[in-house]
Amino acid sequence: MVHIVLASASPRRSELLSSICPDFKVVSMDIDETPSKNTRVENIALEVARKKMETAIATVECFDVLITADTVVIDVDQPLGKPSSREEAIHTLTSLRGKSHKVITAVVVASRVNLNQDVEVDEIVSVSEVVMRNYSDTAIHEFVGRGEADDKAGAYAIQDAEFSPVQELQGCECSVMGLPVNELHDSLSKLSISGLELSSPGDTRSRCGECPLV
Repeated sequence: MVHIVLASASPRRSELLSSICPDFKVVSMDIDETPSKNTRVENIALEVARKKMETAIATVECFDVLITADTVVIDVDQPLGKPSSREEAIHTLTSLRGKSHKVITAVVVASRVNLNQDVEVDEIVSVSEVVMRNYSDTAIHEFVGRGEADDKAGAYAIQDAEFSPVQELQGCECSVMGLPVNELHDSLSKLSISGLELSSPGDTRSRCGECPLV
């Protein structure tokens, strides 16, 4: 049996990974996600995903494949993480309204490749451009009031049908949700691990604005 471990507490990442990998274990860990002082904003997601992987490798005793990820929303060169309060979520959504911003999701995949338990690492960085619609103040307060903004970078969920915050997407919807499924599938497919079984997400590269879960 191949032991695949997703080191993430995000239910969205678990759902996305399940579309290509039917059997995996989820673990969560608490790390300081504050980036280094001189880290360029476009490199924050990868730095944090690497930090998560360092902790995961030291913590998870048994794995063949270990996956970590981090997502950062960038608004005019300013990184936006998860809001610390409902008030901050409202402020963030007001700031993003009617404008474009970037979403960067970084994924680190570690795999044990031989009997010596040597670890190989692959890294994925997915960049998407998102244009938000001109939603109303009422829509913001209703979305935040449902608690949906609490654990999301940028304080929004692109897949939320009721709020429907996004007007236009250039990139991968699943990546904006937290896990670039096609690129991760490609990375896992290259691993020489006996017994590793993957489901195909379908060829969505020509319609990247649509999620392969739909």
